[in-house]
Amino acid sequence: MKELNIKNIDFKLPIEVVAFQYSESCPTMQERLNNIEPIFISGHSISVFMDWLLNGKTKNYWKQYLEDMQCTYIDSETKKSPFCIIMPLVVFRFEFCQWGIDCSNEETQLLLHTLFEKTKDWKNKEVDLISINLYFNT
Repeated sequence: MKELNIKNIDFKLPIEVVAFQYSESCPTMQERLNNIEPIFISGHSISVFMDWLLNGKTKNYWKQYLEDMQCTYIDSETKKSPFCIIMPLVVFRFEFCQWGIDCSNEETQLLLHTLFEKTKDWKNKEVDLISINLYFNT
């Protein structure tokens, strides 16, 4: 597996934030919630997002999720396999999008605030986890 580094990211494809929940029939499995539209991060915002993910002030709080990153399926549209960083919704919203953003630049603050707001009602829609899907250059 390639090292998670901004130089390895394919900027032609967006980063997706996708909603999941634990399966009621098999709690160790996660199911994608197709009724919730994914959030797409594209263009320059990919660099902003990745910089916060890899270098942000509170990066150590979600480090374990980066270490568990895994390739899980083949995307039918891109024919590529995204690398998925799966974390609880509450970790994404409050640790990733909120903690330490006062130490970041205005551009990062705006992106994180937008992500926080776009996921505000996800808990009410029974979202347990999110998957940050990104693609490496081939």
